Amino acid sequence: FLKSIDVFPKTLDEFKERTFSGATISVVSVISIVALIIGEFNYYHGIDRVDELYVDTRPEGLLDIYLNITFPNVACDVLTLDVMDGFGESQVNVEHNIHKRRLDRQGNELNSAQKETRIG
Repeated sequence: FLKSIDVFPKTLDEFKERTFSGATISVVSVISIVALIIGEFNYYHGIDRVDELYVDTRPEGLLDIYLNITFPNVACDVLTLDVMDGFGESQVNVEHNIHKRRLDRQGNELNSAQKETRIG
């Protein structure tokens, strides 16, 4: 039976001879290929969870945050900014370096920006 599945038969004078060693190599090759394909498929679909923690060693304590937000139909005097960090420390009504621009209904600026420099 094993000789009948030899995919590498020996060619001798216009006919092919199937051998036991050729069939053994064929079976081992097919099993190896199938095992490698299944292993690569499982590796490709596997989930590698990597947990990393980096300590921020910068000497300054504050992080610069840049926002560009448009609130249509809201007066500039009503808008305030409250900030809370990951440790639960909060700053209420932050007004340092805030640029508020008054816009018309199409989003065009009506007057020049006024830069707030108070620290609140």
